[in-house]
Amino acid sequence: MSSRMESAQIIGFRSRLALLIGQQKPFEWAKATGIPSSTFDRVWNHEAIPRPEYLVKISRRCNVSVDWLLTGESPLERKGNDSDTISLPMLRCSAEGKIIIDEKTQFLRLSSKLLDSRTLPSSWDGLAAVQANGDSMSPTIQDGELVVIDRHSRKLSGNIVALVWDGEIHLRRIATHPSGGIVINDNSALYPNINLDQDQLTQLNIIGRAVFLAKAL
Repeated sequence: MSSRMESAQIIGFRSRLALLIGQQKPFEWAKATGIPSSTFDRVWNHEAIPRPEYLVKISRRCNVSVDWLLTGESPLERKGNDSDTISLPMLRCSAEGKIIIDEKTQFLRLSSKLLDSRTLPSSWDGLAAVQANGDSMSPTIQDGELVVIDRHSRKLSGNIVALVWDGEIHLRRIATHPSGGIVINDNSALYPNINLDQDQLTQLNIIGRAVFLAKAL
């Protein structure tokens, strides 16, 4: 492997590890995972890739595949032949609006064959799941339904996106125009739409674009 490829892999690994650690204190997370502090220091502060036994510890604790940890190009978790599945982290956020993925994170398991049949990204490492809260997007999305989002896509106009608003994750449709945009609630009879100027639009904390809800969105 060339030094350039090794560097790209290390940087990618560090980013994926940070995603798994979330808002936890990194060295406390490492201790709970069974990684010695000296080893984790090399990984966290000097961008080294840990030995296989520690990759396995991370894989088991976070319910992700070693392939995904190393390359980001494989599904988070796939197993079996007839019941091949992918596990997507269920996102939640802190009161400060930061996305949390930690040891309390639950995973949504879906058939990879089902996902393959949809128009989804070729790489699944950006996929995650969020749960609809409330009826503001009814009838398109009902309260409690699970929505798959693509965190690599933040295309706004005409799309339903997951965004952080007032310390909570919401699903909303966004329409843009030259002077700004509109945050659209599909249940507009009960929840008026919100007009945004250009500055407010650019400051929206978009997590990703909704791509799947038991049907293509």
